[in-house]
Amino acid sequence: ALERMLSSIPKDTPNGSRDYAMIMVMMAYGIRGVSAAELLLDDIDWPHSRLRIRAQKGGKEVLLPLLEPVGEALIGYLRHRPDRTPYREVFLTTKAPFRPLNSMAISGVVRHYMNKAGVAKVGGGSRTLRHSWAIRALTHDSAIKAIADVLGHRYIDTTFIYAKADLKSLREVAMPWPKKG
Repeated sequence: ALERMLSSIPKDTPNGSRDYAMIMVMMAYGIRGVSAAELLLDDIDWPHSRLRIRAQKGGKEVLLPLLEPVGEALIGYLRHRPDRTPYREVFLTTKAPFRPLNSMAISGVVRHYMNKAGVAKVGGGSRTLRHSWAIRALTHDSAIKAIADVLGHRYIDTTFIYAKADLKSLREVAMPWPKKG
């Protein structure tokens, strides 16, 4: 279902390339919409293939490997991103005056493509991508502590909420876990 959503995004337009990159980042790492909104150009460490996710809600900052499909999506978007802007945020509006997108706008973008692809909404918006990521990680026996770190949870109990999530409703939006190798 999430693949259907991704394939519905036109990657060759300024809006589409931005939206595709934004959704790829959120799907790959399970980050909140606000973390995507606050992602800065300086948080992408191209030479070391890492991505810094800033702390949210009392969590802690995490450094994650920059996955190749995410890097490619970001490069595709950065080719369209306006050059002459004082903003360091990665995701900007595509029409002047260019401004950073906030978490509400990001959630609206996610909802738009979910509707376009006919994906069932479990709370809708960017939270659905976060829950889907957590469920995929849990079903692939990732350590709960590692999942908590990536999700930015200070307390593991918060992460256990995802473990008790309604798997039946999330199965509709879950993507297959990437193969190793």
